[in-house]
Amino acid sequence: QQFKTLIGVRPRASIPISEVDFNGCAKVGISYRKLPKDYIPPFCSGRSPFYDEVLNDDWVSVTNGREDFSHVKRTQYELAMFLCEDDRFELDMIIEANVSTMQAIKNKLDELEEEEKGGKKRGGKEEEE
Repeated sequence: QQFKTLIGVRPRASIPISEVDFNGCAKVGISYRKLPKDYIPPFCSGRSPFYDEVLNDDWVSVTNGREDFSHVKRTQYELAMFLCEDDRFELDMIIEANVSTMQAIKNKLDELEEEEKGGKKRGGKEEEE
């Protein structure tokens, strides 16, 4: 818990999109549904006001029976290719999460070093007086 606090992790307030009930939500076409008003999106620390204006945070694409290709029989080679692609995607997500965590730790360490330097300078001035 202390580590999460140190690097600035916030508690998760939103639920995954896959668990959202879209019954009764507005829709556009076959695939797009508007997120419910009570849905709390995940926190994004890297957004500027420009991104808030241009990025979509209200509509999501959902599959329906016609878009689900699970009934199509795949060869062993296609299956291996899909599994490899899934593994690569998961690995990319893990790498990005680790890079983000390392950057957050580096920023916190830099802040702590600056605070220590500031404290030593003030401490040195007090001794000279």
